[in-house]
Amino acid sequence: MRIFILYVLFILAFFIKPVESTEFNCEPLYELLESSYENPKYKVEKGLGFIMYIDEKLTCRKFFGPMSENSIVKLASASKWLSAATIMSLVDDGTINLDDTIGKHINDLIDVNDREADLKRNITIRQLLSHTHGLSDKEPYNFIPFITMKQAAKLILKEPFLFEPGTSFSYGGIGMQVAGYIAEKTTDKKWKDIFSDNIAIPLNMKNTKYTSSLPLSPVKNPNIAGGAESTLDELGNFVLMIERQGFFKRTNILSKSTVKEMLHKQTDNVKILKHPWNAYIDVAPDIYNIPYGLGAWLEIVDNVSDDGLYAQSSGLYGTVPFVDVERHIAGVLLSENKDDAETGEITSIYEPTHIIYINLRNLIKKLVPIQ
Repeated sequence: MRIFILYVLFILAFFIKPVESTEFNCEPLYELLESSYENPKYKVEKGLGFIMYIDEKLTCRKFFGPMSENSIVKLASASKWLSAATIMSLVDDGTINLDDTIGKHINDLIDVNDREADLKRNITIRQLLSHTHGLSDKEPYNFIPFITMKQAAKLILKEPFLFEPGTSFSYGGIGMQVAGYIAEKTTDKKWKDIFSDNIAIPLNMKNTKYTSSLPLSPVKNPNIAGGAESTLDELGNFVLMIERQGFFKRTNILSKSTVKEMLHKQTDNVKILKHPWNAYIDVAPDIYNIPYGLGAWLEIVDNVSDDGLYAQSSGLYGTVPFVDVERHIAGVLLSENKDDAETGEITSIYEPTHIIYINLRNLIKKLVPIQ
């Protein structure tokens, strides 16, 4: 009988929708988001979603406009955090090492007649995940749906270098595509299965997946750095796991040391070549040249340890998952910029949807003290 009761409690805990804690007044945050949704300059006709955990407790959760708990939103570059975690799960189980080189795992993809062959062989997985690899993103091979990830990686490695690996930072998606293929090669599994087995299933992210840039086509070459889609609650599960140092509902998804490495500054003493957040210097000067970890931006870094104290992984369409270590906060602003999400074109490098996140971030910091 006792076993039956425990089984019933487990099933209920798995399926019952989250209930807000009443200890914190979310109304100022809701008012900000409501006014943002109603303001046409932000272009969020598809609505907004917001979830926030404090000390592991669900504290705020609300939708604005047509957005709902069933809305599945394109994450764009917010996918990078999910992808980095997927690859880091292979570091945890010993399949790969962060400082393994391309040459160790996919040396056969490098042309022996390439004058830069030796440099390319020595690019590390760490550099692929932190955009310090130097590979050219001139051609968007990560967006071509009808080739395989192996073919995409081979085409990427044929391109000439932008810079010597480890000397500069250039934000993009090419490096993660190569890292994704290394994950496939070393596990003998497809990316979708690696992600599903190691991240999605244990985090109850059943609607989160990587899609093809060509509707209804097979996902042979998923865009590792920008092709995922998810819901508010499922992305909330992910950032809660990151804030809890790898744990989710008493289950160890990633090791504490792995999460620490993901939130550790990886771009020290490198030249900044491409940094999208610098476009926001007028409204948020504190994020000018902010460093990068593995799959996430580090808005605040400890001056001694270089560990991130505030991390986020923003997407082009306005979705921003974030973790505030000092305030024990994990949260998600879910958004899908109407114009960009439907056309696939960047209407402006200075995206108005990201101003909503900046305003929300500032208000949260004002309302929640550092613990």
